[in-house]
Amino acid sequence: GFTDLSIAQPLGFVRELGIGKVEATFGARVAEPLITNGFTPSIESRRYMGIGPRLGLQGNAPVNSSWGVEWQVGAAMLYGNGTGDGSNTNNPLAQYSGSQSGSVVNVDGLLGLSHWFDAASKLTFGYRADAHFKDTTTLGLGGTPPVQNPDRLDHGPIVRFTIQK
Repeated sequence: GFTDLSIAQPLGFVRELGIGKVEATFGARVAEPLITNGFTPSIESRRYMGIGPRLGLQGNAPVNSSWGVEWQVGAAMLYGNGTGDGSNTNNPLAQYSGSQSGSVVNVDGLLGLSHWFDAASKLTFGYRADAHFKDTTTLGLGGTPPVQNPDRLDHGPIVRFTIQK
């Protein structure tokens, strides 16, 4: 999962364009996404844990009084640790275990449709994508397991309930 801690600054000049509310964000991202085999979450216990600075933009545009379109884009440089335990697919009896430290460039985006129940709560249906580039923590421990692709894209539909002040 991902946890973003950020402060937002409204960009006033965008309001004049009539495209809704847009904010610049600065903060930190803590990430522990599943490391996948490219199609589904891995059965093996491979994980990446990282933390780092994040810059982004987020915005929304009302469709009517209770519905709105929301979006966000961001980029983070995550520093962390990857670990793995399991067996090689070519030789299930060859067990491996290890960890590596390094950095990952993380770019993310979200597009959603939100329904506001009142001024403080909303339900968002959308699609989210997270890309991890140049992952130096991919485990290639002597070819066991086989070296993983250092770039990865995680994406899919989301449903999110938000309560805010």
